[in-house]
Amino acid sequence: MSKKYIVLSFILLLALSSRAQTIIDTLYFDQIIEEAIRTDIGSPVMIKNAYIQQRYSSSKLFKTLKNTYGDQIFNAEGQLIIHRDFLISNSIFSGNVEFTDYYFEHSLNLYFNEMKGLILSGLFNEVNISFNTLESIRMLDSRIADKIQLSKNKTTYIKLEGNEFDNSVSMLENDLSESLLISKSTFKPTQGIACDQISDSLTFHHPFTFNLQLDIKGKGGEVIIEDNTFLAENPYQRIHIRGVITELDIENNLISSTTDLTGLTVEERFIMSHNQFDSYIAFNDLIFPEFFNLVRWDQISNYKIAVIEKIRSSDRDFWMKLVECDMDFMSMEDKEQKIAIPYHGMNISELDDADAFEKLIYSYKSLYTIYTTRGDLESANACYAEMKEIQRRRLKYIYETNGGFANYFRWQLLVLLKAYTNHGTDPALSMVISVYVILIFAIFYFFFPSEWDITSKSKLISDFKEFIERNEKGYFKPFLTVAGGFIISMFNAFTLSLNSFITLGFGNIPAKGVARYICVLEGFIGWFLLSIFTVALINQVLA
Repeated sequence: MSKKYIVLSFILLLALSSRAQTIIDTLYFDQIIEEAIRTDIGSPVMIKNAYIQQRYSSSKLFKTLKNTYGDQIFNAEGQLIIHRDFLISNSIFSGNVEFTDYYFEHSLNLYFNEMKGLILSGLFNEVNISFNTLESIRMLDSRIADKIQLSKNKTTYIKLEGNEFDNSVSMLENDLSESLLISKSTFKPTQGIACDQISDSLTFHHPFTFNLQLDIKGKGGEVIIEDNTFLAENPYQRIHIRGVITELDIENNLISSTTDLTGLTVEERFIMSHNQFDSYIAFNDLIFPEFFNLVRWDQISNYKIAVIEKIRSSDRDFWMKLVECDMDFMSMEDKEQKIAIPYHGMNISELDDADAFEKLIYSYKSLYTIYTTRGDLESANACYAEMKEIQRRRLKYIYETNGGFANYFRWQLLVLLKAYTNHGTDPALSMVISVYVILIFAIFYFFFPSEWDITSKSKLISDFKEFIERNEKGYFKPFLTVAGGFIISMFNAFTLSLNSFITLGFGNIPAKGVARYICVLEGFIGWFLLSIFTVALINQVLA
């Protein structure tokens, strides 16, 4: 363990041990900051069990320090440099705590404090704000080079706006009574899966990392995530939101991480629109509001819906499922450690997992219900068609694994339904396909005589011979005669094909030779396809 983490662990231990102590000191905030900027002391700044008052505003404090110590205490951006780890615990502040235009070279730690509000703006290395009671937490236009932890605070609202996060952001079990706003911020890629060669085997590190980990304690208020950029290097980096909240609004974000909404309950309103998802999104075990759901299908289409599955390293096919690592044999020190991976029903190992497959289909079904309830037929159809395509992959896998005519027929039936009606969602497509079928059979019938067309074909042949002969009459009139005969023969062939396709019945089949059997085949195809068309049409009318 590095020296840095030993120091931080010691600081946290002292903070926890001081929680039950009483206030013993009265200090001024400017005195604490003046102590923190000293470079001749390497030990952390540690304040505990104090009543902290504000004597100066931030601007006056900076001016006073500059007059005393000069420009060397500020960086090139004019931010006040704090050279030491900074801890305040179990203390009471007289008003707001404001760290605006600060540069913390090491960590900022606030534990078990009471204050009116907290404002952070500047450049921070590592931030730990936990177990505090305050009205609000605001982090504005800041950059955090290491991890940030905002956990187990009791507050009215939290606002993160215009920030740049170089590592994970954890917000766990905050008692949030009103709202959380995360906007106009950039979340850079966090360290994901790493496969390090060790002799003839491989070991596994950092199984799943978070760009944002949000867990609301109790019943939270409104959560708004808008106009952010979440960057990731692989789908094992994710955003995880869980808990019970009143409203969730995710809009206008660029999200390269896997979005994990498992274990989330939204009670009144759920909006997800105008986002660009470049990775997967998981809805399994998400409880949607009963009445208001707005989830734009175009942002999550093309098989981005997934299920977050937790599997153990000792599972037989565990490493087969970690296809992104592209390794065949791997091992873990802790055989009981779990890893969560996005399951999306694509490869063979995933299609073999029946339980995860059912969860994935249920996620699609939940979204389909939302779209039909809202009357968004276009999105409902697209969602349903994508769901059926995933089921087709599963049926293909079952046939290739187990064989059997019944499995083969189920698989091929979905293949036909996709081509003919896009799984029952597009009756107009079936009409186009039917016209093509009728025309193909009509072209075949054109070359065979029938009782409906006894003379046109023989006359067409004689007219064509007359057309190619040279004579004083010219070619125009014979050409019109040939063209008219061709149209009549083709019309008769089309009529025969149409009659066969829609199975109106003949009594005696009017075709001769092999064409007689082709008529029977077309009649069967027509009966089958028209039945599918009828069902698809009724389904769309009822929808």
